Amino acid sequence: MTELIAKGLTLADRLVDAEFRLSPGELVVIVGPNGSGKSSLMRLLAGQGRPDSGAVHWGGHDITRLSPIERARRLAYLPQRTEIAWPIAVADMVALGRFAFGGGEVARGADETARWLDEVGCAALARRSTATLSGGELALVALARVFAAEAPLLLLDEPAAALDPRRQIDVMTRLVARSRAGQGIAAVLHDLNLAAQFADRIVWMKDGRIVSESRTDPSVIASRAADVFDVAIHVEPGMGGHASGLYIKR
Repeated sequence: MTELIAKGLTLADRLVDAEFRLSPGELVVIVGPNGSGKSSLMRLLAGQGRPDSGAVHWGGHDITRLSPIERARRLAYLPQRTEIAWPIAVADMVALGRFAFGGGEVARGADETARWLDEVGCAALARRSTATLSGGELALVALARVFAAEAPLLLLDEPAAALDPRRQIDVMTRLVARSRAGQGIAAVLHDLNLAAQFADRIVWMKDGRIVSESRTDPSVIASRAADVFDVAIHVEPGMGGHASGLYIKR
């Protein structure tokens, strides 16, 4: 498998000289305040628009010069908001994740929809209309569609934002399992506890810039959060002196 490498990405006033690398078999979490450039970075990594300067490469190819189908076979992108032009069956929405591989693969996707929905805990929704879903259910179905693409790289913008705590843990556990199986995964998160628990490394953004990368040790996260979010983080010690949780202090 191949790395995704971004160098010198700049986009108007939203992103400045960003450098990013995503390797197979790792789960990278991107964090930062609202408006810090996280979604702009993710869109450019996914080839959704061209930067003012810099480039994103996968296997020696500029990602923006690949056709949409070629790009979709290499990476699957989950935007922050899932938009559906008209209501369709949940099973059909998930099967569309196979679209880049042709009509026969879409049909195969329809046969295997239950597997991808089951992976996100939503097999019972297959026959429902997307118009009847809650925000959290729609987020999970959109994630199942991304899984259906079976792409080497996954770019996920806030995959856990609309989910309850148990679903968040379930989804992050699935992402770790997929990364250990060889997929490269980058995910935007706002929950620093989830980042500490599941990420291989954390990329910190502020004011349109990637300001640092860090390990996932809670004490390191607390230090970085003070600079990036301008909040004090308390590290709650756990059994044997190990850090077990992060709590924002007012």
